[in-house]
Amino acid sequence: MNKIVLDSSFICALVNKIDINHEQAFFLYKKFSNVKIFIPQVVLLEIAILKSKKYQDLHSAISKFLKIIQYEIFPIQISKFEDFIAQTNYNLKPNDYFILFVSQITNSKLLTFDKKLSNFFKP
Repeated sequence: MNKIVLDSSFICALVNKIDINHEQAFFLYKKFSNVKIFIPQVVLLEIAILKSKKYQDLHSAISKFLKIIQYEIFPIQISKFEDFIAQTNYNLKPNDYFILFVSQITNSKLLTFDKKLSNFFKP
């Protein structure tokens, strides 16, 4: 695959050197360094919540990371998303459902450390 979708769990692990998944995130990020990166709008919303929940250092590190990489924000496409939901029957939170939708509609590898979400991803 020449495209990836980044989940907030992956981005947090990548920028946080004491995160249990940091080394794996760093390895994967380097492995996919020359591919197109998609970040769903909902992931940016999840990151924004970090700032309001007193995780200023993590939010600051993520903001710096997002300024130095090239990525495309995948907008919410309600009608296509509704069609995707109608064709599937996953037990996921709405934000995770949308992240999965983005990875499938863009035919991208999903980089996440969310165990439940990764179980549903089928490239």
